Amino acid sequence: LPVSFDGSCSGLQHLSAAMLATEGALVNLTNDEPYDIYSIVAEEARKIIEADAQGTDEKKRHYAELFLSYKDGKGIDRKLLKRNCMTFCYSSEAPGMGDQQYEDLMTPLQGDAIRSKTPHHFGTLKEQAAAARYMGRVGYAAITSVVKQPAEAMDFLKALAAAMAHEGKPVRWTTPAGLPCVNRY
Repeated sequence: LPVSFDGSCSGLQHLSAAMLATEGALVNLTNDEPYDIYSIVAEEARKIIEADAQGTDEKKRHYAELFLSYKDGKGIDRKLLKRNCMTFCYSSEAPGMGDQQYEDLMTPLQGDAIRSKTPHHFGTLKEQAAAARYMGRVGYAAITSVVKQPAEAMDFLKALAAAMAHEGKPVRWTTPAGLPCVNRY
């Protein structure tokens, strides 16, 4: 049957539901009024960036200022952080999120700069890559700050998978319904 609704960051919904995490409300599992996890994470990212802009680390301050001035200060939005949020529960971390930022933000801006014959907002290709890596780190920090319990579960599961892989064994578990699961990947 056709379904007329969509999930809200479904990986995070599944992980929050499995853990009975309070963060499930942020992905619309337990609340009557809808939340937008992407906007919530974007607001947390903005706070991190604003703090970096006031900090003593020159590189962080430089990239923070670039992001704060992007789109006249309106560039730190749900769209900027959406893909990072969506892939978090599939083991995406800061380096991968930086790659996503390069692909989703820097590359399209390259085309815009060529068409308009103006400089790229984030500078040279090398500077764009560094800015994307910076935003990947900010995105990861913002996500783990907003969804603390699911982030802890992800860390636990990664450590468990690494320990089992070190032993050459698959991760095995049985669902509450009695279905045995084996993950050899």
